[in-house]
Amino acid sequence: MTQQLSFDDSAAYERFVGTWGRAAGSMFLDWLAPPKQASWLDVGCGTGLFTELIVKHCSPASVVGIDPAPAQIAYAARKPVAACAQFRTGDAQALPFANAAFDIVASALVINFIPDRPHALAEMARVARPGGLVGGYVWDFQAELSPSGPFRLALGEFVTGVPPLPGAEDSAPSRLRWLFEQAGFAEVVTTSFEVTVEFPDFAPSTLAPGGRNHRRDQTEGIARRDTGAARRTSQAHRGSSR
Repeated sequence: MTQQLSFDDSAAYERFVGTWGRAAGSMFLDWLAPPKQASWLDVGCGTGLFTELIVKHCSPASVVGIDPAPAQIAYAARKPVAACAQFRTGDAQALPFANAAFDIVASALVINFIPDRPHALAEMARVARPGGLVGGYVWDFQAELSPSGPFRLALGEFVTGVPPLPGAEDSAPSRLRWLFEQAGFAEVVTTSFEVTVEFPDFAPSTLAPGGRNHRRDQTEGIARRDTGAARRTSQAHRGSSR
């Protein structure tokens, strides 16, 4: 049976994912080095965490966030960032946009959760302009290098059959590269980030794993862009459209 996850409790999602998501997203954008005044599509925007980082750090000309969960979109639309970005409900596997509509298409901590990942990546390529940039990053769930990893490993010591997270098999760098290459991307480049989050005390550990132990988790980043994009090769994936 395919495991289904629900993201309807947006406030809880922000409490659990927010600190980690912002830390990982900032590192990803630093590595991606996107141009300013670009038109962006944030695929799987959720509550707008990554959209906020785009607006804050990338000086975009425009940003559209899309997510299949109406509760997440409604939550994002109530945030201040909605003054600078549009949010709409939609499916990454059938993006409701014209061909070549965006300069940059990005996906933050989402790709492994999409049921048909190759088709979603093909859709992301379709809506990116020729020579544009498509990129994304995920936690390395396969190696249990995610904020939930310590809990899952500990749970495995007491019970058998802890179910894998959806798409965990495609969260390793080699599989991400393969997915992007199968979708027709050229000059694919990948990288790995170690994300460190420090909490002031153990209280937040009920909302986000880690406590005060300077917990570090690994994120895999992947991107594609125009020729010349592979100028950084520190374990990163980037490339150009064919």
